Amino acid sequence: MLADDSYVLGRTSDEYQRLERQAVLWQPLALRMLKETGLKPGMKCLDVGCGTGNVMRLMGGIAGKEGSVTGIDMDERIGKEALGIMRAQGDCNYYFTAGDITRPGVFDAAAYDVVYTRFVLVHQTDPVSVVHNLYAAVKPGGTLLVQDYDFMSIRSNDKTAAITNEMRSMLIEVFTRTGKDPEAGMHLSNYFEDAGIGSPDGTDASSIITPAPDFINMAKAVTLSMKNAILSMNVWTPEKLEAFIQKTDEKCAELKGYYYTWPMVNSAWKHKK
Repeated sequence: MLADDSYVLGRTSDEYQRLERQAVLWQPLALRMLKETGLKPGMKCLDVGCGTGNVMRLMGGIAGKEGSVTGIDMDERIGKEALGIMRAQGDCNYYFTAGDITRPGVFDAAAYDVVYTRFVLVHQTDPVSVVHNLYAAVKPGGTLLVQDYDFMSIRSNDKTAAITNEMRSMLIEVFTRTGKDPEAGMHLSNYFEDAGIGSPDGTDASSIITPAPDFINMAKAVTLSMKNAILSMNVWTPEKLEAFIQKTDEKCAELKGYYYTWPMVNSAWKHKK
């Protein structure tokens, strides 16, 4: 996603698999928001930070054979793999380009009916400039839709505090120390205003509820993907990281049958006149 490749979760096979599991979890929310904000058959769409292509497939299922979906990501390998799978479906015209989304002019100006990005701004050191670039790619009459996490909304209770409190603290420290905004989802409206595109035309705040082990396993996977960043910045010692991983295994066994509310994902959208 970034030219200097400062994606703190790394680029490994395990991380690619985690990204796909995450995408599937949030798929119903993405689909609902795409429909509510105006995605229709025949539209030309752009998915920024497309990753494994999960949202590209959702968009293509609506845009259809008369429409198109282009994905852009810094990670050329993951994008090209996803593109081959999608093109085999034959339900839409799919394209992929590798590029640095922070660079002005990386997107074709005023070219797309729908420009979408999810879980991307939280990884940016200058999210306002990215929003400005995204909006420039929207056609008059088109829509920019942005979704992102607010790590401060990771909640805890007596059963999950041992995992959630440490997870929230670790994420906030790593993202803050690398110049990112751990509350990106909460600040979407501010990004729109600061980018000079005005306040959003609409916003949404949503979460999901799953069996607690699903969240705990995701927390474990995120931590393992961030291992190099955590240790290189001395956020945790190797011993503390290992103890946390062991704790996730213990809690998965202990909390079978218990449910958990995930961190909030906030959405904001703007229609271009």
